[in-house]
Amino acid sequence: MAGQDYVPLYVAGTQASCVAGSAVTAGQLVQITGGTLVPGTPGVAGGQPNSGTVTPTVAPTSDATSAEVGVAANNAVAGQPVSVYFGGVHVLAASGSISAGDPVQAAASGAVADASSNTTYSQIIGRAWSAASNGFAVVRLAEH
Repeated sequence: MAGQDYVPLYVAGTQASCVAGSAVTAGQLVQITGGTLVPGTPGVAGGQPNSGTVTPTVAPTSDATSAEVGVAANNAVAGQPVSVYFGGVHVLAASGSISAGDPVQAAASGAVADASSNTTYSQIIGRAWSAASNGFAVVRLAEH
């Protein structure tokens, strides 16, 4: 895995190696934008029909999305490896007012925003564990 500059408050999910599709910053909310599958080869040592590796490509969120989201663990420029936490409790940049308990959605620049009025439930990515303060909120990412 790539190095890490950011660690969540609580981990309850998966940390995966991804590739940055564009520049990402540690602690920024990212979404999966693509991925490459290298399937296993049956009959070759360790190769099973359902084996292989996948490398998701991620980029900072730009708006509400129903794509899988996570939090970047390190800074990376396009094409570099980036570790991403999918799940867990994180301190994230907040866009606008958020109250503790509010559902949240992805926002511009890898931030989160209040999703109380969003009726597209697949775009709700988690719940705030704190009110937004000084531009940040504690958020538990939903398990999808």
